[in-house]
Amino acid sequence: MNRRDFLRPRRLASAAGQILNLVDELTQPETEAARPADTGDAILLRFSRRAMATTFEIVVPFDTPRASEAANAALDEIDRLEAQLTVYRDSSEVSRLNQLAPYTSLVVEDGLFDLLETSARLHGASEGAFDITAGALIKAWGFFRGPRRVPSEEERAQALECVGMQHVVLDRGGRSVRYLKPGLEINLGSIGKGYALDRVAALLRG
Repeated sequence: MNRRDFLRPRRLASAAGQILNLVDELTQPETEAARPADTGDAILLRFSRRAMATTFEIVVPFDTPRASEAANAALDEIDRLEAQLTVYRDSSEVSRLNQLAPYTSLVVEDGLFDLLETSARLHGASEGAFDITAGALIKAWGFFRGPRRVPSEEERAQALECVGMQHVVLDRGGRSVRYLKPGLEINLGSIGKGYALDRVAALLRG
């Protein structure tokens, strides 16, 4: 890089971005390295990571202090939330709920309890159109792990018997959850990504 380029902000940003790219590749292998993006007058840094079957991206101005540290902390939070909310890992808190809540009340993490309460409010406001307890239906149609198929009327009727947020008891005092229907399963695919974005936005503002 010619020393005269230090007087040209965009070329300086491009060179700095290449350095950041190398550093991130060495220190954050699970995160796509920061890369500069020229959007006219503004130079932006982009950080991204695969999670929740999609790509999350954080975009910050080039001169943001501690940009890499903040972005990676935010992306780490998304990884933590995926590990908590997914139904594709038996070790997740939601999978544990689906396994045990039909038989006993379970205390859950505060953030998860608040998310379940929000889901219950949305269920009521939408007159049941929004329902995170559709796990049995999702499996009946093969949307969980496949194969995709059209279930019989009998299978649909059996699945519908296990669906309904009214069958989920949320005890705010004890921060506990209990299912009243055996076979009921929650699936947060309809709200999990948006919830993660809200949590990350609050983290970055802080």
